[in-house]
Amino acid sequence: MDSPFIYTRPLKGEEFFGRQQEVNWLSANLQKGLHSMIVEPPFSGKKSLINQVFTQIQQTQSPAKICHIPLFNLRSWPELLFALTKQTAGSFVNTLDEWKNLCARMLPLNNPSVYVNEGKMNDIRLDFLPIHSKEQTDELLAFPEQLCHLFEERLIIHISDFQNVARFEDGYRLLIKALDGWKRQSRTTYVITASKVNAIRELSGPKEILKKTFEHITLTPIEEKQFKDYIIKGFHKAGRVIAPDLAEALLRTTGGHPFYTQYFAHICFINTKGYMNDSMFSDAYRDLLDILHHRFCLLTDDLTVPQISFLKAVTDGIERFCTAQTLETYGLHSSANVTRVRTALEKKEILIFIRNKPHFLDPIFKIWFVERFIPSL
Repeated sequence: MDSPFIYTRPLKGEEFFGRQQEVNWLSANLQKGLHSMIVEPPFSGKKSLINQVFTQIQQTQSPAKICHIPLFNLRSWPELLFALTKQTAGSFVNTLDEWKNLCARMLPLNNPSVYVNEGKMNDIRLDFLPIHSKEQTDELLAFPEQLCHLFEERLIIHISDFQNVARFEDGYRLLIKALDGWKRQSRTTYVITASKVNAIRELSGPKEILKKTFEHITLTPIEEKQFKDYIIKGFHKAGRVIAPDLAEALLRTTGGHPFYTQYFAHICFINTKGYMNDSMFSDAYRDLLDILHHRFCLLTDDLTVPQISFLKAVTDGIERFCTAQTLETYGLHSSANVTRVRTALEKKEILIFIRNKPHFLDPIFKIWFVERFIPSL
């Protein structure tokens, strides 16, 4: 039987469970036209939540048009603006003539070429010339809102991997410009998601410019009893059994992380023929660390000796890193070096500091580091 645990894609429809408060919060924001952002580590359930909210919105009496702009492969603001223009236009028009008329009417300064991709009649392409003026940028930034007014519709734009804006040339200045325009739009609502927590903090800066435009929605852990019941029922559907104490042990291992919980539950499931016992659980636990070993090795390959020492201190429960004893014990040398090491580990998205206390962003990496990496030194 196929595994009942879904870890290869976001959840959708009736598969989704938990986080109803966040679903209601984001749904209400978007229906009221409030820009929102979700910034969480990878595989925390952002896309599953977004899918659920968009499905809910589309079932209302006044559904909005929705388009997605992924930034994972974009490297500049022009590329973002061109993708934004193409995707939003595609939400309103279909035929080649409609595309040409729309671009001629609303994009005279940028004047993109419009054509059909050879052999694919439904694939409309836009070719843009380089942007040489402020006016061209303004035209592209205003385009989604003007579309909404032209068609008397509402539009929700989801921009994912928003942390990549930080690597755009002149990114911060143009981000300020975009945010200023987005704040004044009434029919277009933006929701941004990001997987690099520290990169977004740096992009937002000390003035937290993103929070002035976007309401920050934090994903809380899925309630433990609900997740435990989900795991037990998943086994039961296939005529297999996992005891409540082992389901709880599974959740303690993953810290309730949605992806890792589903993945670990899947490995436990395929290691069980009937009733899961402690030995099967241990085998599945070892399999989980084995599967992730190469990925975590890549993460540690470029760590310096002081960075490794700092992580060892964190796993030992150290919170004050600049005391003379800590500097000597872990070979961190000086307070200035501690600052440099801390900054480097934040940039690598390994640690996050909350109220000046360090936390690993990846719960299984922490386990692997303690159980596999440190003992091998």
